[in-house]
This record gives sequence, C-alpha cells and structure tokens, in this order.
Amino acid sequence: MPTHASTPSGTWTVASSSLFHYAEISAAGFGASYATPMNLSGPFEIKLSQTVVPVGSLAGQFQTFGLVDRAFTFKVTMMHGTATNTLRSNMEAQTNTLMRIRWGSANPGTTDGDLDFSWNALIKNIKMINSDGDITSIEVTGDIVAPVSTTNPITVICANAIDRSW
Repeated sequence: MPTHASTPSGTWTVASSSLFHYAEISAAGFGASYATPMNLSGPFEIKLSQTVVPVGSLAGQFQTFGLVDRAFTFKVTMMHGTATNTLRSNMEAQTNTLMRIRWGSANPGTTDGDLDFSWNALIKNIKMINSDGDITSIEVTGDIVAPVSTTNPITVICANAIDRSW
C-alpha cells in the first residue's frame, strides 16, 4: 500500500468571516436582559414555519396572500446547573422566558458580522441528557410566542456591510 507524507504549513484560520461558527457565539442567555448564561453544550435550532394561501377573488383571480398555520419552535441544549432550575419553574408556571443567542457586538446590528436571535419562549419540555463524567445537559424545547400583541415573538438582527447588486 503506498504511503503519502503530509506536510501542512501556515496558520489555521476560520474558513470565512461570513460564517457563524458555534465556538464564536459571543453570548447566550435567558431571563430578564438575558442575564443568566446559557452554557450551550450541543446543537440548537429555531424553526419558523407558515402556510401561504391565496385570499380573495376577483374575476377568477385571487387578490392577495394570507399567512396561516404559523408555528415557531426552538430547541436548545445546555449544561444543567442551578440557574437552569428557573427554566423548569417557568415551564411549570407556563411563564414566558426571554432567550437569546448572539454572535458579534453587545449592541446587535452595529458591527459588520453581527447576528442575533432573541425570542419569547414558552417552554414545553426539559429533558435530561446524561453525558460523560459529571456533566449533565438538558434539552429545552418549546414554542416561540408573543405574550401580548405588541410584543414580537422573535427578533433576528444581522449586520452585513457587504454591498450586493442583485
């Protein structure tokens, strides 16, 4: 069997500044002002779905579109600790919890490359995940909701200073 020598050189760098790498999350938190850290220990996902339907009819042609069956859900895996007991209490009381995951500056949208997800969570389930050693994680799932009509259920901010011509 032939052998090949590998002689890598240079410096290892992030593949591109236009990507958002898990290790470069600058903040993840929950609660008032997102002050309680979410010690992420695995994947997270945010799903936004809706169905677009035609609305109205004039001379056999529909007039506009409507959005129905809107569903916003999330799943976050984080290390279990004393602070995460708040999440369990909020789930049991069906109290909304503010959650946030952010890349970039503390004031999202002010620096090129910022990406910020913040949402109102109604926690539906907390599942314990056993890991190696003494580290235990929890998987938190739920709905993204607006507690009142004047509150956005989710806000996504992305700052991208690259000019594009479409």
